[in-house]
Amino acid sequence: MAKMITITITGIKCDTEGCDYRNDDVNSTNYLDWVNKTCPKCDSILLTQDDYDAVLAMEELEASLDLDIPDDILDLGGESKFDVDMNGSGTIQLIEREGE
Repeated sequence: MAKMITITITGIKCDTEGCDYRNDDVNSTNYLDWVNKTCPKCDSILLTQDDYDAVLAMEELEASLDLDIPDDILDLGGESKFDVDMNGSGTIQLIEREGE
């Protein structure tokens, strides 16, 4: 059986130019706690409501495509992995991981 899409969302980072704050231990199930929380290094907002809403939309997409389809019916052509970059605007940029 093939699952069409699996989304794993973890980590939070500061988008402010020159700030290198990131916390890779944060899980998306805790993102609501991070909405409008300020960066400990530069006091910028770490997670805007727009970006949080985009995360929720990605999770809804995964749930709506959570179908186990027999491999002989659907050939997904392999697996692709992407990193997601968000900048506070609610816009999602997918960056394909090379060689994965």
